[in-house]
Amino acid sequence: MCKDICQLRICDDFKPDEFNEMYDFIFDKGCLYCILTGPQGLEICEIAITEIYKSLKVNGIFYMISIGKPEERISIIKPQKWQMEVELISKN
Repeated sequence: MCKDICQLRICDDFKPDEFNEMYDFIFDKGCLYCILTGPQGLEICEIAITEIYKSLKVNGIFYMISIGKPEERISIIKPQKWQMEVELISKN
């Protein structure tokens, strides 16, 4: 069933604007965190967020899981003027 409704793309040959308003849902689990810890991390992460924003359809969802503090991640995402919800999950 999932093969009929899901699409996974590996973007190793990325062309700007190729994916504009293409996706309903984009999921990140640690990719942006890894980018942030590298050289020029903040600058590259801001570019990535801009591309994610452009790739989402109207009313699309960007779902990010991160071990970082919410206020640190929100400051990167906020310029896109997304409606955001933050959920904290405790270790207990």
